[in-house]
Amino acid sequence: MYEENLLRDILIKEIKTEKRTSEINWNDVLSKFKGKGGNRDKKALQERYRNYIHPKVYVLGERKRYLFSKEQIYSIIYQKENNEKIGWKDIADNLNEMIDMENELNKANMENKLPRCTPNQVKNKYNTIMSIIKIEETEEIKEMEKIEEIKEMEKIDKMKIGYIL
Repeated sequence: MYEENLLRDILIKEIKTEKRTSEINWNDVLSKFKGKGGNRDKKALQERYRNYIHPKVYVLGERKRYLFSKEQIYSIIYQKENNEKIGWKDIADNLNEMIDMENELNKANMENKLPRCTPNQVKNKYNTIMSIIKIEETEEIKEMEKIEEIKEMEKIDKMKIGYIL
């Protein structure tokens, strides 16, 4: 947490602009970060900024985890399942277009501005949802197997009763 606040201070307070990750001089950031006691490498700083600290992703005072709506979750699953070649960045870009449109419509109420999502957040959400679906499918299969087993046992019991009579 300390290092994240330190990185945020360096990037947002000292640079004072919303730059893309590729536009920032990361060697300067790294030297300032190390000078103030930080202990991460340049790539880790870039990833932390891109996925958590960038002003379009981070909403001050909000949770760090992006909260996906049901429509966004369905959109992610639909896009990924129907097009194997589509990447996480493309899916995140599609979602961010919808978020930007919604923010544009709610321009008057800027305190409810929705943050954008990152490709990493989209990938993590997809993998989480798919693992939940697999667990549910496994449980359904086990339940169906139990039902089949019970039916088979009932069939055997009926045969035994018929044989006795």
